[in-house]
Amino acid sequence: MRRTENPQELAFVLDNDMLLTPTEQDENGNGTIEPEEDISEPGEPYDITGVPLMGTTVFEQPASDDAITYDKWGTWISAYAPIRNGSGSAVAILGIDMRADQFLVMTGSILSPTRLALILLGVTLVAGSFLIFFWRRRLRLLQRLDAQRIALVTIASHKLGGPIATIRWWVEALSDGTAANRKQSDEARTELQNAVERLSDVTQHLDDATTMDGTDLDLWQHLAEETKREIDARKTP
Repeated sequence: MRRTENPQELAFVLDNDMLLTPTEQDENGNGTIEPEEDISEPGEPYDITGVPLMGTTVFEQPASDDAITYDKWGTWISAYAPIRNGSGSAVAILGIDMRADQFLVMTGSILSPTRLALILLGVTLVAGSFLIFFWRRRLRLLQRLDAQRIALVTIASHKLGGPIATIRWWVEALSDGTAANRKQSDEARTELQNAVERLSDVTQHLDDATTMDGTDLDLWQHLAEETKREIDARKTP
């Protein structure tokens, strides 16, 4: 269709139905071409009062009806697009019609309440499954980290006990004069130095443990084995 001098009318340029034979035009098969079966001739006016966008929006960009429209040929849902000349000016529009009953059947089958409910149910189940999976994974991680914290405290307490006891004993010995001679003083210095080194080693292990990602078991194994050796050594006469 193209514009006319009347802003409320467009004029047909070409209609696809012009290619129909008289037999094909007679849709009801009664042998007579009824008004609703008539073909639009070139230049025939078309009243667009009920479809304002046909005179404005569709000459600027593609658009479609937001409601069912009515004319002498029936009820429709239509879409339109501008036809431009070589300079880019819109000189006409192209229209594509779908019968309203066909449109309602198609959209009803696609967007039926039952189908929408099933889609929403499926989305909800999928989302719920992901939430449960990540929640269980986080719970297992938290449980594992909690067990590792307990193990860390236990190991650290064993490893700290030995050097602390050594330092305490020599501090008391030096304070009451038990370690009076040079030999005992040298022994005290050596024992205290070893105790400090062991304390430093424990501190380093604790620092390493704070950066663990929850899967590095080598550090735990090392701490456990070293602690066992120290406990066994203290038990040896």
